[in-house]
Amino acid sequence: MTYDNSDVFRLSKIFLAQRRAVMSQSPELHFPLTVAEVVMMGRYPHFSYRPSRRDESICAEVAGQMEITGFLQRDYLTLSGGEKQRVQFARALAQLWEAPEKGSRYLLLDEPISSLDIHYQHQFLQIAKRLTEEKIVLIAVLHDINLAIQYADNILFMKEGRLVAKGRPAEIITAGLIKEVFNIPVAIIENTMLSKPLVVYSA
Repeated sequence: MTYDNSDVFRLSKIFLAQRRAVMSQSPELHFPLTVAEVVMMGRYPHFSYRPSRRDESICAEVAGQMEITGFLQRDYLTLSGGEKQRVQFARALAQLWEAPEKGSRYLLLDEPISSLDIHYQHQFLQIAKRLTEEKIVLIAVLHDINLAIQYADNILFMKEGRLVAKGRPAEIITAGLIKEVFNIPVAIIENTMLSKPLVVYSA
């Protein structure tokens, strides 16, 4: 396994943490940290003792993007599931905010929108989509097929640990594929607004 042609096992954890961030489905925190402190955790790989003004500015900027500025001083443990997801995404954004001199950044997301309402789902994925234009390789696990079709450049369909299909949504999405992977009958409708297929469940 390599990063920018270098063996990842020979690279320092700090080096990798400055270029790779992970947002798990249900991140566990058991200490009463404020939201601001959780977002600042994303900057830990970038300073050794205390955050600089630049670190604080980055955290403020990502908090604004995720619309969490109003509760930065709240106890993270008191937040709803959706609010926690927005905070965790802000943390990941803060971690990868600055591009390295060379190489790409990697953002790995596991069911990042499962607790969000429709507004924040689209806000989240719109931000994620923009990140891919800034030399960030983004890999996300999504269970909402239509959202994946709308925002992903490429989709991989997995079943029982096996890769079933991969490619651009408009090229691989068929009713037969969805039936094979999810065991549910569907109809495929052309979404003329987005020029992409729309999956309609017909069970």
